[in-house]
Amino acid sequence: MNVMTLWCLMGIVGSGGVHAATPVAYGSFVKSATYSIANQLGYFADEGLDVTYSPVPNSSFAYDGLLAGTYDILTGTIDNAVNLAFNSNANLTVLGQLDQGSDIVLAATSEITMVQALLDGHLSNGSAVYATVLTYPYTAFLEGDTGASTPSSCGAHVLARVADFVAPFSSQALTPHRYYFR
Repeated sequence: MNVMTLWCLMGIVGSGGVHAATPVAYGSFVKSATYSIANQLGYFADEGLDVTYSPVPNSSFAYDGLLAGTYDILTGTIDNAVNLAFNSNANLTVLGQLDQGSDIVLAATSEITMVQALLDGHLSNGSAVYATVLTYPYTAFLEGDTGASTPSSCGAHVLARVADFVAPFSSQALTPHRYYFR
């Protein structure tokens, strides 16, 4: 389901025509390809919408702004919306997902070849081990990443993917302010 379909389902897509465009405050970490293409092709204007993109610096800011009415619609990670809805009784409704997950990976140096070394806290020779969690675009530079265009200059590689253990059903979620949801 794409962003335009979701906005139509919310009832905020206008009918086009000559009347004044409906203002829509859109918050997101980045301008997605879907947003940019729809904007450049005039889709919003054709549908009677005046969409204003506003970048958000972090999830707390984004969801606080959504709940306060600063944003009419927000794209953010689904875990934030679910957490706020269940743990803080926030009045949020996720209308749909925009992708299949952010491909979260566990990256380590080349000496670390198994997750068990991290669980043990050391290599078999007693050396300390370290790893980090990364998402795209940083994963594109790791050895062992199927999308990597060049080998990693630091020798880091993908040790494991979240998708190796849990099926990523969703990442980016489209969440409207309650005023727009009908």
